[in-house]
Amino acid sequence: MGGGKKYTIEIHHEPFTLFDIVETVLNKREMEGQKIDPLDIADEVMALHYDGKVGLIHLSTTMHQLVHDDKIFIPLQYIYQSYNEFYTEYKPYFNPLVIEKIEMKVEMSLKTDNFISDSIDPQFTYVHIDGFDFPEIPSEWKDVLHMESAAVNSTNDDNIIFIGDKKVIEA
Repeated sequence: MGGGKKYTIEIHHEPFTLFDIVETVLNKREMEGQKIDPLDIADEVMALHYDGKVGLIHLSTTMHQLVHDDKIFIPLQYIYQSYNEFYTEYKPYFNPLVIEKIEMKVEMSLKTDNFISDSIDPQFTYVHIDGFDFPEIPSEWKDVLHMESAAVNSTNDDNIIFIGDKKVIEA
């Protein structure tokens, strides 16, 4: 193949780790008296991913490592998918430490609002390959995705943050 540059993009789970998601699904099954089968748990976790209910963000390998090393923080406003739905639907089954972690991330995200740059906004590069037509991607998707990904709902007037229907923080 050509001698061009190669880049790796990794997918990072945020604000819930994959462990948080699996643990919560397992807790739900235990609390509801359902059969505990690893394949059933995997199916439910995959369905949550497919339905867009877990937060994801695309990162370079370096940024991904920095996030895991707690060197950088990604504000919740930049997370894609509707992780708010997962939080709302599965809240009774969360480990209390996960809820505490989410509340802390909401507070940190509020504080970053004044100095967030566009450095982690996605930039799309389209490659044309002869004989292959790519689907058309509407330009308004970026704005829609950005709005939908903000499972942290805040209002500028009163600086109240909600996760699900619960008021979490009043800044």
